[in-house]
Amino acid sequence: MISALATGYLFLGGAGSGALFALSIMEWLRTLRGAARSLPVFSSELLCRSWTACLLSLSLGVVFLIFDLGNFEAAIYLLMNPQPAALTIGAFSLPVAIVCAAAFLAMDAVDGLSTSIWVVRVLSLVGIIASIVVMGYTGILLHDMASVIAWQSPLVPVLFMLSSLSCGLALILGSIAFVETRAPLAEPISRLIHCDSVIIVLEAIALVAFTVSCIQDTESMPAIDALIGGDLAPAFWLGLVGVGLIIPFVMEQLVTFSSHRHQLLFIAAAILVGGLAMRYCIVGLAPYDPSNAFTFVNYNQLALPIE
Repeated sequence: MISALATGYLFLGGAGSGALFALSIMEWLRTLRGAARSLPVFSSELLCRSWTACLLSLSLGVVFLIFDLGNFEAAIYLLMNPQPAALTIGAFSLPVAIVCAAAFLAMDAVDGLSTSIWVVRVLSLVGIIASIVVMGYTGILLHDMASVIAWQSPLVPVLFMLSSLSCGLALILGSIAFVETRAPLAEPISRLIHCDSVIIVLEAIALVAFTVSCIQDTESMPAIDALIGGDLAPAFWLGLVGVGLIIPFVMEQLVTFSSHRHQLLFIAAAILVGGLAMRYCIVGLAPYDPSNAFTFVNYNQLALPIE
């Protein structure tokens, strides 16, 4: 079975990589500010706090992965002896993502530090690529496991990708609530909220399409029954659909910039709860698979060799 640590790793890695993707684009846009005055202004304080949340999420994801592997030596062996597997790709992309987040945090946190525009652009490009890999591989990791029929849907990686983007924006929106002066950030906040609303709609569409496709597959019916009306139903309807999709979408349409600190925190918390619920629900489909032959990852094969 997939452990709680693995589920937490999928969530934290996804949220952190989603934030890395958005923040790398924001850093890139800052380098274009002089040539395009119409671009939103992203202050160093905003980026510094957001990079802190991003780095913390990615780092905790690595900690969860190491504990799930069982020991630090297993993680090192996995890196030193790569195998053609999604887990290995993620194991390599996570450190790259962490280095990018740490570098940007240092550049935005140190006062008076002058950095070449081209350094920022190259680092932004590396961050975008690394974030896409981390966001995508978590869903592909499940999709590539033939032991669970419901995971074979191509919509599983799409759901993980969209959820990671939304959770990443939630980390940024939550960080904005702690910025001392938010009045100049009205335009960036508005654009971030608009982007997240679009992502939430796309995620809802992908979730409906995934559910319908599984209902049409008789072999996936036991898993979908558990999701819609069985043991997973509370997490699905309350955690994912209610808290994770409906509530933040409605609140994003009602944000008022006169008192939006608590609104942003509430939206961010709801999205993150929904992201965790989504991974819990998708991972939780495994025990209800009709093949009853589920295995997640044999870490003994991917990690330390047996003497």
